Amino acid sequence: AAAISHLNPTYSEFKIQTPESEITAKGIAVLLLNFAKINQDISITHRNNARDGFFEVAILKSHNALALLPTLFAAFLDRSDNSPNRPDALEIHMASSVRIESNPPLYLQHDGEVPDAQTPFSASVLPGAVRLIVSPEAYEKFQVV
Repeated sequence: AAAISHLNPTYSEFKIQTPESEITAKGIAVLLLNFAKINQDISITHRNNARDGFFEVAILKSHNALALLPTLFAAFLDRSDNSPNRPDALEIHMASSVRIESNPPLYLQHDGEVPDAQTPFSASVLPGAVRLIVSPEAYEKFQVV
């Protein structure tokens, strides 16, 4: 919703350092996803395991928010287990920790909150560091086999 509400966001060059590699890319944002879900149970990536100790690092490579619409549509179709391929607007990597720099610097946002902070920033995720209490129905629906 934030991307669509701002039709011409700042296009930046990103330098993303992980323990395994250094990634350079251009785009409008980098998303660090652990649950990889947004409103209405829409999965941004195909790998959506909050317990694996990895972020999905999703680079939104488009020049504007309208170019994200096919990606959003594909994510919406994923709810029916069609698992369509994601358009080229996303570049996805896996990492247990990241350092992200952007030129020009971009403001951070987490869970809809906008702290007074900009890139660069670092983040890490720990496997098994959270315990969730869910209903039996949710456990049946989301258990990893």
